[in-house]
Amino acid sequence: NATERAIRTFKNHFIAGLCSVDKNFPLHLWDKLIPQAELSLNLLRGSCINPKLSAYAQLNGTFDYNNTPLAPPGTRVLVHDKPKTRDSWAPHAIDGWYLGPALELYRCYNVWIWETRSERICDTLSWFPTQVKMPTATTNERILANLLDIKEALRQQTTGTPVLDDKQSHTKQLEEMTETLTNLSKQHLK
Repeated sequence: NATERAIRTFKNHFIAGLCSVDKNFPLHLWDKLIPQAELSLNLLRGSCINPKLSAYAQLNGTFDYNNTPLAPPGTRVLVHDKPKTRDSWAPHAIDGWYLGPALELYRCYNVWIWETRSERICDTLSWFPTQVKMPTATTNERILANLLDIKEALRQQTTGTPVLDDKQSHTKQLEEMTETLTNLSKQHLK
């Protein structure tokens, strides 16, 4: 039965979301995570009418991830307290838990604030995930990116740059060194 399958899919998706919350996340807030679970499932699931679209896109149009960023549910966050709402010597942030995006507002989030025991919509957060590692570049990836930047700068020299004059031997040596290091970095990334 299609209905039973859809219920099972949602149940599995929601349980996976609950398994990704921070270990200190207050589980009495589980119902606050349902809107993001529904949203993310509809973004992943194909439309029955047009399989080239997601179910969300079929109903609401294209989802703009820049306008509405998503994060793992139940992630611990620090919410920036605006200067107008805090004392001058008060902490600049308070503890909270990410519940989901505030869909009606630009780049805002629904957060449950520990101190007030209530929800708040905010736009500035610091994230502290424990279950999901935030993506970062490795040292080799950063070195390679910088070498490619140097290589491009040497290739597209502007006129009148005294340091990078083609007639000087150090420019050629720098190009050769960059080429060698770039090749080495690429080999280490494989």
